[in-house]
Amino acid sequence: MRLISIYGALAASLMVCPAFAEDCPGNPDGIGTARIIAVNPSELPRVGSMSYPAMLKLEPKEVVLTFDDGPMQPVSAKILEILRAECVKATYFIIGRNAQRFPDFVRAIAIDGHTIGTHSQNHPLNFNVISFDRGVHEIEDGIRSVTEALEPVGVKPQPWFRFPGLKNTPALDNYLKSHHIMAVSADFPADDWFPVLRERPDAVLARAMSRLQAKGHGILLLHDVQPVTVLVLPKLLKELKAKGYRIVQMVPAEHSTPEAPAVPVATAPELSPTKTAPIRHAVGQRLRRVQVDAASQPAWISWLKFFERREIH
Repeated sequence: MRLISIYGALAASLMVCPAFAEDCPGNPDGIGTARIIAVNPSELPRVGSMSYPAMLKLEPKEVVLTFDDGPMQPVSAKILEILRAECVKATYFIIGRNAQRFPDFVRAIAIDGHTIGTHSQNHPLNFNVISFDRGVHEIEDGIRSVTEALEPVGVKPQPWFRFPGLKNTPALDNYLKSHHIMAVSADFPADDWFPVLRERPDAVLARAMSRLQAKGHGILLLHDVQPVTVLVLPKLLKELKAKGYRIVQMVPAEHSTPEAPAVPVATAPELSPTKTAPIRHAVGQRLRRVQVDAASQPAWISWLKFFERREIH
């Protein structure tokens, strides 16, 4: 038997204001991030039309990029470098055991201003048929592992969970909702994980674009552990910009959280494929840090309390 005890309210996320193409240092042709959309798990407990009726309230031709299964080197480092070069902010759904293996890289993702959710501890492919208790343990352990990886930079994962393989169950959906954790599915996939497509980047790109065009807007599902995604992503971002699409970053609702004046924040270093360099600090005109006042936190921050002294056999 072991006890999990994780304390503390949701720490301030290191966030970067949307960077339009003209503001993207060294890359005026980059697509940038057009805007942010704030979501609240208490108001929107489940989202993504591949699994649920609800979609994010996006405008036509707006796309939220999400990456599953990482981090895993060296592929994840290459994906992060592409996003940085294009000034694009995405949402990562991280596997707990990978966070334990590459904690420095989890911190680099947060420092770059991306949003971090969780994707279970071990990514069981049969999530819809495992026992309820095992599913809960997978969810909790994954959040704990990512939380511990992020602790040195004062960030915690957002209360967003994506089921492995999008294999949700009503019981686990209700469990997440009862703990104010949003179940995040997707609206269309690129199929970059399909074995038959791993040597066919053009086919992956074609699927992503055709499905986006059919849907009009939504959450795109990608993986930052697949080499084919490294080949597809630059072409995808270029084609999105050429066809008038805009990147939107999904962030937690902050309507009741005061925003502090701009202060120096950590900015991500250049990454080697196998090692994260030390963090360096910079003050940028478009950088800000959101600080959380514990007395005025949104109600959904209580999601972390379900960790406190929970017995796991």
